[in-house]
Amino acid sequence: MLLDGVAAQIGVHVALRRSEQLTRQLTRAQDDFIDLVGHELRTPLTSIAANASLLADESSDLSADHQHMIEVVSRNTAVVQRIVDTLLDLAGLESGHVSLRVERIDLARIVTDAVTAAGRRTIDTDLPGHLPVDGDPARLRQVVDDLLANAIIYSPPDGRIHIRLWVHDQLAELSIADHGIGIPDDEHERALDRFYRGSNVRHQGISGSGLGMRLAHAIIRRHHGTVTLDDNAPTGTVVRVRLPLPPSR
Repeated sequence: MLLDGVAAQIGVHVALRRSEQLTRQLTRAQDDFIDLVGHELRTPLTSIAANASLLADESSDLSADHQHMIEVVSRNTAVVQRIVDTLLDLAGLESGHVSLRVERIDLARIVTDAVTAAGRRTIDTDLPGHLPVDGDPARLRQVVDDLLANAIIYSPPDGRIHIRLWVHDQLAELSIADHGIGIPDDEHERALDRFYRGSNVRHQGISGSGLGMRLAHAIIRRHHGTVTLDDNAPTGTVVRVRLPLPPSR
């Protein structure tokens, strides 16, 4: 019986090691694939976009159908270019090859500017007058813009969005809460994965690449912070971003 127990434990250990190795191999394979696809697609996409632009400039003598075809090519090429650029940006952030321009910034000002740029009247804010953090202002503005855009896209036209920024447990905490379609309970752990799109989103025909949350997660991790998602009763999602405060605070 003792030998059987030892053998069982060894079997479990070996299975776990194999699982861990397979996970690492799959992660490396995915990273290599994204890197390869990104670089190999960028050049032909640039060529297609340039030629489509030339055709559009000289399309006045073409039929309406041909002009429409050129517009479709240009539009879809731009979509794929944005996805490729995002993939390469994400790969650079996660590998550490993309540097950040870190400085002392006012996070409250960044959030205020993002809300103003969104131009939506149904956004309620609870912000301090000033909240300093150390970070890359362009990258943190990118995160706030993307998270706010998600909240708007997945909410009804008249749905209210609540944004709060405060200090909690020596962290700057930003929460963006919407009353939209939310994320299915059994999919929460996957919400920050590359290419993740909720099953309820796909069923409603809302377009997207599934890279926005992963990119926000990568940027905040480079700032030594965290991104988490919770349900917002009765419907919707609360995204929480936590960043460390400057040492001098």
